[in-house]
Amino acid sequence: MKLYAFTCGSVTAAFRGEEHGEVRVPVPSYLIEHEQGRVLVDTGLHPGVRDDPHARIGWVADRMRLELPAGEDIASRLSAIGVEPGSLRYLVNTHLHFDHAGGNELIPDEIELVVQAREWKAGHDEREIEANVYNPLDYGQPRPVLAVKGQHDLFGDGTVVLLPTPGHTPGHQSIRLRLDGADAVICADACYFSDWMDSEETPPYGFDKRQEVESVRRLRALRDAGAWMIYGHDADQWAAVPQAPRAVVMPAVA
Repeated sequence: MKLYAFTCGSVTAAFRGEEHGEVRVPVPSYLIEHEQGRVLVDTGLHPGVRDDPHARIGWVADRMRLELPAGEDIASRLSAIGVEPGSLRYLVNTHLHFDHAGGNELIPDEIELVVQAREWKAGHDEREIEANVYNPLDYGQPRPVLAVKGQHDLFGDGTVVLLPTPGHTPGHQSIRLRLDGADAVICADACYFSDWMDSEETPPYGFDKRQEVESVRRLRALRDAGAWMIYGHDADQWAAVPQAPRAVVMPAVA
């Protein structure tokens, strides 16, 4: 199995709190090449943010600056390494925020979406859409949906396991991979930065702070057991992660 990493834009905001000022962070997406099929994890920003970010993320655009240079949308990233979006077996969203599901529209509607049931429910509830700042345009395509409940082994062989890590959003999930004979974990927004894994800090917004901390502690236990953690928006770590077309190889970046 191979893992490929893509940068699908960047976001600048006061993610560490207003007192620390703004930081510019990458927007990651991932392609997993498995013998049973390709899996795309998250889709980055929608190209519409280039011209009218308010139309995609509403009032949040007043607090964040979004960048998506030409060639960095997920469709372009896949094309650049010779992967047709229609060749995917699964599209996995860690959660439904604009920088993780924004490019879903660029993936053909026949590709099955895998998401936590709790997240999918929240993304279709008017009050939770507003509270969690979702945009149904991001994930509202008429595609088949596999809404899983809790831990889910995607291929049944232990190599790609979805882990519920709620708190940032109601049904956030991380992904544990068996890569190069060891475990790697795509934390996504369950933990933005490497230092937050121990400090238990969280973004200045989120669905449930108690759940956020509990999820960080579960991830930390995996790290302490030897798993390599890929943090959600850690620019320093991301600079050392090989980008596609190079595959991510754990010994080279761990």
